[in-house]
Amino acid sequence: MQLRRTSCFTHGSTRDTLTIVAVVLAVTGYVSRTAADASTVVQPASAVSGIVLIFSVVPAVLMLLSLATLARYRLRRGDIDGVEQLTRYLELLGRDPHLAPVQGVFAAQEIKPQARTLAADRGIRCVRLDYEALKGIDDAESRLF
Repeated sequence: MQLRRTSCFTHGSTRDTLTIVAVVLAVTGYVSRTAADASTVVQPASAVSGIVLIFSVVPAVLMLLSLATLARYRLRRGDIDGVEQLTRYLELLGRDPHLAPVQGVFAAQEIKPQARTLAADRGIRCVRLDYEALKGIDDAESRLF
């Protein structure tokens, strides 16, 4: 098994991703086609399984792992920057004739008055979210028993 680095990467995650891909391909028996050999290369079934693994299972696992960190990321306070970002997204989405017209909802646990005023000025509805209720924390007053 010989891995060859063909270029230098400055971004760590790109380098790590390509290393994982190269290792999986090497372990599963992927046959590389070289410039000298222009014939069609037939991949073994294990290599095809490795390719399917790389492009389906591995991204799904990485996405699930990222959800663990996103679950701890809290967007509690809505401010002017959030309204500005939502405005840019709405503008970009509105350019697509298949999506236009689009409307936005600015949602946060707490919305600053300046952000609420800017959102209203731009036709964006504001919604205050109760994260505790969304989490399903037990409220004794709303139960029958």
